[in-house]
Amino acid sequence: MELQIGKIYDVFSSRKGKFRIKLTSQCETWATGIITKGKAKAIREYNEREKGEEITVRKSFSSFTEVL
Repeated sequence: MELQIGKIYDVFSSRKGKFRIKLTSQCETWATGIITKGKAKAIREYNEREKGEEITVRKSFSSFTEVL
């Protein structure tokens, strides 16, 4: 699936959990967006991200489903 900047995706990351983002940038390895729903988990609490915050995930560790 080719991701498109500006679209909204449900993300399942094996490292950061489940959340929804609005995609703001991407490259071959990474996808970055603003969380619109949910919370991105992390090993360290200070690395967790919530609604309205920017998050970057490794595409190879994540699945993306477009929200229509």
